[in-house]
Amino acid sequence: MSNILGIKNFIRSNASEKLLVAFDNDIGVLDGSPDFVGQGRNLSAAKMEFDVFLDYCIGVNGVDRNQVYNGTWFDGGARTRMPIANFVKTVGNKIYIANLTYVGTNYKSRVWISDLSKNDDITWGYETGTNLAQTAGSSVVTSTNAGFLTYNIKVGDPFFITTGTNAGQYTVNTIDSDQQITLVEAMKFTATGSTYWVGSNWFDARRNDGDTLQGLGENDSKLLVFKRESLFRYDEKELRRVKGAPGTTSHRSITNVRENTYYFHDTGIIRYDGLSTFLVSRPIQDWIDGISSSSYDSIVGWKDEDILYMFVGDISNSAKGISLTNAILIYDTAAQAWDI
Repeated sequence: MSNILGIKNFIRSNASEKLLVAFDNDIGVLDGSPDFVGQGRNLSAAKMEFDVFLDYCIGVNGVDRNQVYNGTWFDGGARTRMPIANFVKTVGNKIYIANLTYVGTNYKSRVWISDLSKNDDITWGYETGTNLAQTAGSSVVTSTNAGFLTYNIKVGDPFFITTGTNAGQYTVNTIDSDQQITLVEAMKFTATGSTYWVGSNWFDARRNDGDTLQGLGENDSKLLVFKRESLFRYDEKELRRVKGAPGTTSHRSITNVRENTYYFHDTGIIRYDGLSTFLVSRPIQDWIDGISSSSYDSIVGWKDEDILYMFVGDISNSAKGISLTNAILIYDTAAQAWDI
């Protein structure tokens, strides 16, 4: 059975409004008609997350090339030249993508950052290819049909050759043209057809801690990076772990109500106030204990003014006489009162 895999209300600067719906292996654009009309995107049937930056809506599902839409779907160009991502979030004047895959490797703790926009457009400072040509004793490398200038590769960027006799990490010295870069280091061997990637617009949230990046959020104009068992705050200069804070199991549970960010963790509903976290769901712990672990990654949060809602699926706690189907936890954040 086919399912809705993602949905986003997209309002452009010209006030046009469309509903983007990821369904099965396509995305539909609804603008008044109730009928789903596929756009021929030919996607995998995987959850898709959306966010809006400038006048573009970006959709990611962790499997297919990221989707970009502003009334027209973009299949190429600088705004689409970015790593495949599982999560996307706009904060301030940049957009972030996370849990990335490129050159055949999944970087589960990595976040990539867009460049500052120029002329209301997007670049990511990223390029990759499979046709790098190198000459022994020379620091010049070339790649046919590359876009080193177009995609905003920068002096000092790390340049990774991942296959061939010159495999290793190098440093960009000059960007000579779209197809040519001069590195700081000279090549040891002559080689062709090497796979490479280049770019520096990224950081890792404790890459080797055995934890996986589960989502992105925003609080007080700062990016929040959620792993399952930890939470990080990024302010464009520094990444800091929030002391003692758990992460989340579900990106879609992350919900802002006024100045606070709420989200679901195995232990319950957590509130982050910009400094620290607090478990707010202690009064309904018997219901929290009855949530199936199979639902943890599909919990969804939303708000209506001061009211927080969390759809948690079925709840069953026989020891406490609790059995509910399709349960929603409801928290009045002003009164600090729960309903179910």
